[in-house]
Amino acid sequence: EKTGLYRDALETLAEYASIHNFDKPFYKRLKNQLKLDFTNREVSDEQVLQYLPNSMRRKVLRRLYLPSLNKTNLMKGIRQQFIDEFLTTCSVEIFTPGQEILQRG
Repeated sequence: EKTGLYRDALETLAEYASIHNFDKPFYKRLKNQLKLDFTNREVSDEQVLQYLPNSMRRKVLRRLYLPSLNKTNLMKGIRQQFIDEFLTTCSVEIFTPGQEILQRG
């Protein structure tokens, strides 16, 4: 069933890309993102965390993401309480390598 859904999504993407005249590199990036999404769809954070109370959810999120967050300039000097609240309101998105996720302006 999963393979069928993925195949259908690829066909829809190919048709969409053709209609909108996407160039091959852009189409390939979309296709890679689709593959990544389907690969990681099985067990996402939200599928597990939705059943946990906030205190447990916060502990899991801290364990998973706090080391990475603490390495960023954005979170330097920020109080732990703010970071905890930040973690509980965020959702995880997975991006392909090299994909632009922030831009200045």
